[in-house]
Amino acid sequence: ANQTVLKLAKLAQLKGHRDSIYDLAVSEDGSQIFSAGADGLLVQWNWQNQQDGHVVMQTDKALYSVYLDELNQTIYAGDQLGTVYQL
Repeated sequence: ANQTVLKLAKLAQLKGHRDSIYDLAVSEDGSQIFSAGADGLLVQWNWQNQQDGHVVMQTDKALYSVYLDELNQTIYAGDQLGTVYQL
């Protein structure tokens, strides 16, 4: 049996969430990351500068999904009750 061994490397320890992260969306050029988490926060990260995250949206429900539509410059996020938010 073939076993594949993945080598992981920690790139950074950034601050922005107070609980688990459930989903990530990465910009096409890789410079921006948006994360949705159990704390109800949607956080934007500037990956190139390795800076801590910036909260762009906050709800009282866990956010389970995030989608970045760069063509229309829109961000969508979904919460635990099925609500979809558009930014």
